[in-house]
Amino acid sequence: MAESGDKTKRHRYILKIVQSRPVATQDELLEALEAKGIEVTQSTLSRDLKDLRVSRIPTADDYRYLPADAGDPEAGLTATVQERLRAVSALEVTSIESNEVSIVLRTLPGRAQGLAHYLDALDSPDIMGTVAGDDTILVLPRSTRRTARLRRQLAGLLGLD
Repeated sequence: MAESGDKTKRHRYILKIVQSRPVATQDELLEALEAKGIEVTQSTLSRDLKDLRVSRIPTADDYRYLPADAGDPEAGLTATVQERLRAVSALEVTSIESNEVSIVLRTLPGRAQGLAHYLDALDSPDIMGTVAGDDTILVLPRSTRRTARLRRQLAGLLGLD
């Protein structure tokens, strides 16, 4: 079992790597860590990415791993990446609907889980959770009083307003 110091060091390197250059796959990240002398399994790397709240988001060119910032979900993103995320999301999300208790996002086939992961990584105080299928995301607000506001926020974030 790895010591906590090893895990801390590994986490620090993961964040440095994904912040310094585009990393599209876990294999690329594994290779970059190995170049730094850090051996890690794919399953451990997946857990590390979850612990660090590093998400794989679509960009105009490809996908990229980026860390979320708890205080400001888009703080680490450059304006260009934010614009690309909105542009790609606007292409992938086909509709947004809500009622008094939930919000449903419909996406192109195969796109719901990645987008739901991004929404979860935002760590929004208004989102209790998401459930994703292949092309549908159910967003559950923390309070029914926040449903309409959350729908507007999501529409703005995803470029659907």
